[in-house]
Amino acid sequence: MSTPQQPRGFRNPRGFGRARVSTSSRGRRSGTRYINPGNLNAAPGTNSHTTVPRPSATQGSARSTSTNSRRFAAPRNQYRHARATIRSSASMESGEDNLRDTASQDPVAYKQNVEEVFHTLRKKRDEERHHAIREGLLADPDKPTTLANAITIVGTCKDMCPEFERVERMLQKMVDECEKMANVSHSPQPDVRVPVQRRMVKRYRRPAAGNEEQLPSDIRPPPVLKKTLDYLINEVVGASEPLEKVHKFVWDRTRAIRNDFSIQQVTKPEDLRLAISCFERIARFHILSLHQLSGMPSFDNYQESEQLRNTLLSLMYYYDDSRRKFTSLNEAEFRAYCIILELEDQRPDLEDRAQNWALGILKDRRVQTALKLYAAAGSISGKRGPLPPPIALSLAQTNATRFFSLVQSSYVPYLMACVAETYFNQIRRTALETLWKAYKGKRGGNVKTEDWVVDDLKTVLGFDDEAEAQEFCEQHGFTVSERENGEAYIDLGSVAGTYLTDSLSNRKQKFSKRIVEQKKHGRTLPAVIDGLSVSQAQIRGLIEDASDRAESTLSDEESLFVSADMSGQQSNQNSAAGDPVSKGNRDTSSHICGWLNFFKIPAFRHSAKAIVERSERRLEQFRNR
Repeated sequence: MSTPQQPRGFRNPRGFGRARVSTSSRGRRSGTRYINPGNLNAAPGTNSHTTVPRPSATQGSARSTSTNSRRFAAPRNQYRHARATIRSSASMESGEDNLRDTASQDPVAYKQNVEEVFHTLRKKRDEERHHAIREGLLADPDKPTTLANAITIVGTCKDMCPEFERVERMLQKMVDECEKMANVSHSPQPDVRVPVQRRMVKRYRRPAAGNEEQLPSDIRPPPVLKKTLDYLINEVVGASEPLEKVHKFVWDRTRAIRNDFSIQQVTKPEDLRLAISCFERIARFHILSLHQLSGMPSFDNYQESEQLRNTLLSLMYYYDDSRRKFTSLNEAEFRAYCIILELEDQRPDLEDRAQNWALGILKDRRVQTALKLYAAAGSISGKRGPLPPPIALSLAQTNATRFFSLVQSSYVPYLMACVAETYFNQIRRTALETLWKAYKGKRGGNVKTEDWVVDDLKTVLGFDDEAEAQEFCEQHGFTVSERENGEAYIDLGSVAGTYLTDSLSNRKQKFSKRIVEQKKHGRTLPAVIDGLSVSQAQIRGLIEDASDRAESTLSDEESLFVSADMSGQQSNQNSAAGDPVSKGNRDTSSHICGWLNFFKIPAFRHSAKAIVERSERRLEQFRNR
């Protein structure tokens, strides 16, 4: 009986070239037939398969004389036995009580079984590669091709981790602890953790010379990628283990998810929606990790920032590709994150590039808040530019007081504050250097000054406590002394020279509890990664401790509404929204007031109101011309 041709792109999930046509429920009758893969290099359109009858118990002589039975039946039986042994030790079933610790009982037999399955899958993998190349599903590495004829791979893997990788990593003992389960069987070693295949997630492999190209069976389609990310966020990050223990695992697996999306180059609207949703959640995970794990010895801030930037860059491309197909509701949120991250960019033309964004995105409250943070944190002394001559930022204010006031206000949501936190020490150093140079020039040299107590500096520069502020000043060479009344102060005249001492350790991000963490309001990590507000998280039961939530944050999104103490400022901004001169007038006034309060000069502080009124009159005259 001839076998019908397999459709284009068909892949048997149990291995290419294997199929079983049974006439009974368990295939134990003599009428059961197996399909012989035959000649896989036969020409398309020809039947290269043969049907091999399975001998019954009474056909012992036929078994000894049948070439096909000796060739295919015995290896297949060994392969099934090995797979059954592995599945008993690395269970794919949902019930954890069915786990069998074969590895702890007989490690030698377990390794032999894994090796048998691995070699069998390896052969099937070679056959699948030849078939995919012949059918045009995969590019032939031995033949040159052009970019116009490039083949886009379509993933067919239905599991979180391809079967070949699962067996390979079990053989190489590269199974992560998050992919294991404590043994629940009655074995001599009940505390041994064994691999669980249903928990295994595809790991990231860096493309390198010598590595073979991934097969369609190695790549997961967008729905499977979303299912995998749901598992990582809800079951791994949301588990009882702290984030620092599972971070490395989730960091690597989310990178593999982004890689699978990139390889497939999704263009369908439904696939683009899934890609945007996944990349948004992955970006939030990196932002949250930057804040939650800051200051820990094992945490690499540079690598985390690098992956965040790569994720946001791909996300921006997805937004641009899908603009004419559908509207992305969260685009303004992530555009705002990109604005804050531009503080280290060498291109000083952010305001010009922002004009190319959609009008609704540019006028969004989060984007406008991010632009204010960018302007307040920008250095007026530093010049940037990839090409000479470098120029200064046109929006720069170097106003640390305004920056930290904005971050602490209800304008800035939790994740935006986490992004801004990466620049806290950099902004603190710039403000401290500006203050030091101002007092140095005013007093005419290294004169001892007692104007700044540690408590005031803690408030102005956004530290959690006085000890943190004192440590930061001492790292830059300043001396901390005490007044007669016992108050600690910073001696700004204790540092000689032209520039402050600086190092990478001084700029390393530190965890901010008073300004940043208090905006979390008890939400769980999965709730933050999914972008849920406080009220939405409370409805879904994703609040860790309701008592931690502030009384004043009962709105749908605490970070998108203005608190009572800023209602007057908000109304003034709304009234001046259509008047750019008036808007610039109020921004200039707040800028002047912030700096006068920052330097704490009594004469200027008493006349601040007169200065502001005079500047307002001049701007009004300029507008009426």
